[in-house]
Amino acid sequence: MADIGFGTVLSRVTNVVSTDVYTAVANVFDISGPEIERDDVDLTVYDSADRYREYIPGLREGGEITATLNLVSTAATLQSLYHSSEAGSTAGPAGSTGADDGSYESNTASTWRMRGPSFNTWRFAGYVKGIVQAQPIDDRRTWEVTWKITGRPIMGHTTGVDET
Repeated sequence: MADIGFGTVLSRVTNVVSTDVYTAVANVFDISGPEIERDDVDLTVYDSADRYREYIPGLREGGEITATLNLVSTAATLQSLYHSSEAGSTAGPAGSTGADDGSYESNTASTWRMRGPSFNTWRFAGYVKGIVQAQPIDDRRTWEVTWKITGRPIMGHTTGVDET
């Protein structure tokens, strides 16, 4: 049976003494992705049958995940997506710490999980690739955040509520 996306949660995953801890990204109202795809490797030669190109599957691409968030200037989540979750932090590429992992200002990926309302999941390593802020005159202010997936995204299923 088809389902709606209400209840979907996007979280940053940290490992504390071999137990995963999930910190939800707040104020999300739209998520798309991952946009997984595969390269095509062209094997066409001069005597390919019927003048058609021939291909084999190439490398896979984990793609990207994009989420749109309400811009709430006091939300710690928004600060942590840009830089360290410490208010007013100036941590950047040269000063990134574990608290920065996966943020826009870091040079490292973090583990993330997108869990749907039926507990279907995508778990992936990635980093914030881009942030676009919108401030329309007659609608809510938003951030559109794009995560670049590095490596293989894993599709799975969880059995319970564990977001913080």
